[in-house]
Amino acid sequence: MIIYFVCKLKYDDDVSIILLGLVLRTVEKPDSNAVVTHAPVTLLPSPVPKALYEYAQGIQNNINLLMHRIAVNRDFLWKCLEK
Repeated sequence: MIIYFVCKLKYDDDVSIILLGLVLRTVEKPDSNAVVTHAPVTLLPSPVPKALYEYAQGIQNNINLLMHRIAVNRDFLWKCLEK
């Protein structure tokens, strides 16, 4: 019975990931948007060393600013998408 619930949880998780758009192209068809697989995820949190966690927190504002500046720079985005 427990195996059933674990399998169902894994299936539900996979479906949710795909519905949220967290997908990757496959190795077999790297140029196809029609053939994808879900991104790797974990159902439970993974331990992270405290120093790495604090480092990530320290650079988060810079990453947010970078992502914002890229998102609003229409010319840059078009140049990247043209390639």
